[in-house]
Order: sequence, then C-alpha cells, then structure tokens
Amino acid sequence: MESVVLSFTFSLDQLRHAPPEVRHWVEHELAASLRGLAEPQQEPPIGHSAELAACSADEALQILQLISSDLVATQVYLQLAREAPIGDVAAPLHALSFDQIKRQLRLTDEGLAGSLQRINQAFQEIRKNPDAMLFGFDQARHLYVHEITYHSIRSIWEQLIQVKHSEGSKAPWAPIASSFRPPTVGPSESLADHYRR
Repeated sequence: MESVVLSFTFSLDQLRHAPPEVRHWVEHELAASLRGLAEPQQEPPIGHSAELAACSADEALQILQLISSDLVATQVYLQLAREAPIGDVAAPLHALSFDQIKRQLRLTDEGLAGSLQRINQAFQEIRKNPDAMLFGFDQARHLYVHEITYHSIRSIWEQLIQVKHSEGSKAPWAPIASSFRPPTVGPSESLADHYRR
C-alpha cells in the first residue's frame, strides 16, 4: 500500500476564520507534534511523584469550602477533575494541560497561576504544612497532580453534577404571575409598534 504525504500552509487569518472543528483539530495536531518534540521520553519529570501530596476526598471537600468565595479559583479547582489526562504518565501522577485549562476558563497565565496558588494555600492550611504541594509543572506546560488528588476532586465534581441534575428536574423558577399577559404580535408588526397603539 502506497503512503501519501500532503502538506498544507494556512495563514493565521485563515485559521481565525476556519470553523471551530477545524481550529480545534489544528490545535490538537500542533500540540501533539510539539509534545513529541518536548517529551522524547514517556517518563514523568524527576522528583514530582515524591513531592506531590495525595489529597484525600475529605481534604478535597475542605479545599472547596475554603476557596468557595473565589469564583475563579473554584472553577480552576473543578476543572482539574474534568480534563482527560495527557499521554501515558506513570503512576501516581495525573497530567493536565496548563494551556487547555487556561483556554477553557479564558484566563491569563497569571490568572491561572494565581488560582492554583490559592488552591495550594488552602491545602497547606488544611495540612498545617507550608511545604505541602498539590501541583507540579514541566517545561512543556503540563500540570501534574497526584492520581489520588485527581480522583478526590473528580468525586466532588461528580457529586455537584448529580445535585445539579436532580435540581434540574424541579422548576428552576417560580411560575409567571397570572396577571402578566404579553401582547400577541403579528408576523409583520414589531412589539414596539404594538405598544404604541
């Protein structure tokens, strides 16, 4: 079977105006290519597994309670449980994409780093250990958490989704007052014209 290699060149403007599916595919392909260059080996960064703390489910819930007044930090925290892991990272690590989280939450590097710092400070407060670390990073902009930490946060995320779904079956708002009767507008008249009569 003969293999064919094709090469295409797109301008930045063409990519900006491409359909979302095309942009996501291009991002994925570029990220995979760059990851291959940056990470020739499939081994985790040296030292991370020993340094990263394993956060229990109870501690994960306490962290959420401590950061709940900070909406951005809370979103970042829950995002740690939603993203699929990157590559084949050796246990006990779970790797996430710093840039993917940043894009999904529309944050700057500083905004995401500040939220991660806030989350880690809450963890240090719970552990009463100023050296406890939940996160590790590498030069390829991967964010590492302990696998147990990931599962602890994931269990909270799943519980929140279940609560949201059970509440969704109830009416989310009170019925509209019976005294409110919107006017009937014909196909060729505007609402503003109707009220002027």
